[in-house]
Amino acid sequence: MNKKNLLTSTALATALLVGKVPTIDSNANAQIKNFTGPYISLGASTQYDRVLSNNSASNIPTAATGATSVAAATNFVGFNSAATTIIGRATSAQRKENFGLGAKGELGYLFDFGGNFGLGIDLSFSPDRQNRSVSQNYTQSTISVEASSSYTVANVTGSQSIRIKDQYNIALSLKPSVAITNDLMVYAVGSVNQLKQKINVNFSLDTATNYSLSKEVFGYGLGIGARYNLDKNLFFDFSATNLTYDRYRVSRNDSNVTPAIGAGAGEFTTINRTVNDLSTAIKPEYYDIKLSIGYKF
Repeated sequence: MNKKNLLTSTALATALLVGKVPTIDSNANAQIKNFTGPYISLGASTQYDRVLSNNSASNIPTAATGATSVAAATNFVGFNSAATTIIGRATSAQRKENFGLGAKGELGYLFDFGGNFGLGIDLSFSPDRQNRSVSQNYTQSTISVEASSSYTVANVTGSQSIRIKDQYNIALSLKPSVAITNDLMVYAVGSVNQLKQKINVNFSLDTATNYSLSKEVFGYGLGIGARYNLDKNLFFDFSATNLTYDRYRVSRNDSNVTPAIGAGAGEFTTINRTVNDLSTAIKPEYYDIKLSIGYKF
């Protein structure tokens, strides 16, 4: 009798479990299926970026009257902005932090991986942003001849500014996703990014030496986000991502300038005629917070 009851109970329990398994899986799949499929979104992002710049250091001559040709040859070495003028810098590195607003559009597809899990793949585009600048003082040194072997070195302080503008950013992202409820999904972000920037470097006392460059650099992004369904098709999307890009340099050289500090015999041969670079290293870093509204097809 006990054996019969045990067999009967086991059979009923097995039947119930077998009957419930499809129901559990079906409910779980229904959650991620509320998010899967193609989608498009458009939103605004608040970007907090750090501009890290590092100038190539050059010598700053000591101001003096009656300097000898030996002293001039030793100290008057740097980036020649004119035949008797060089640019030196008192500060070799600087950092500037900025907040800015921008637009961002995304086109993607979320795949159903079964259960509550999915994987999103999307392509996003951010158009240009406003300029931001960092600046620092630099020293302009000018040398003049007093006699055949006596010189005057004069130093004046000017301002160097580095203006940076993002022209666009393109990102390809993978988003492992988990449905929490039928309307709420959270995800992680891993992205590969291409950023195009334009850099303008200006000198207040040496405007002929100003230079600019457009540069495309690659980087990666890591972040988290959440998506909430407003109805069957519309949704809100929120994410926070850290973006890091390759360091690069903008530079020019003084090959078109011939140093000259005197007209006496042998004076031209005492000056360093090496071609020097005037360069600035840029390292873009961002924290990007985005809020957008989207449509799932």
